[in-house]
Amino acid sequence: MLTSEQKLELENKMGLMSNDGIDIACSIEDRIRALNGKMVQFSDYTYQKEEKRILKIIKAINSPQRLRILQLLRTGAQCACEIELILKLSQPTVSHHIQILSNAGIVSVESKRRWNLIRIENLDLVSEIVCELDRMNPNK
Repeated sequence: MLTSEQKLELENKMGLMSNDGIDIACSIEDRIRALNGKMVQFSDYTYQKEEKRILKIIKAINSPQRLRILQLLRTGAQCACEIELILKLSQPTVSHHIQILSNAGIVSVESKRRWNLIRIENLDLVSEIVCELDRMNPNK
């Protein structure tokens, strides 16, 4: 428990007193409780936001075709038509999978005239995920 002198010193350091020395709103304990509440709300919000981002990435890579696309893109940027030919997928299928990966922030699409160039946004993250999945694959 703080003494009144310690409270006054802390309040002055934190700028919680008005210029004339009158308590602006409430005691220092109330302010600390309020600040702690805000920090908890902020950290919960930050955690929930990060959790949503991770879940979006997991959902985006939850497809054998999308994993194959990511494995191909690890070698470098590819045109959508090249992905179609190499993976033997139809244009609408590739387009659908690229859109999902793009919405999750995993890949970016750059239009160059009639071509769409697809590249991985975060190569380290994708490489780590793909390597871990390869390691866990019992067929290898």
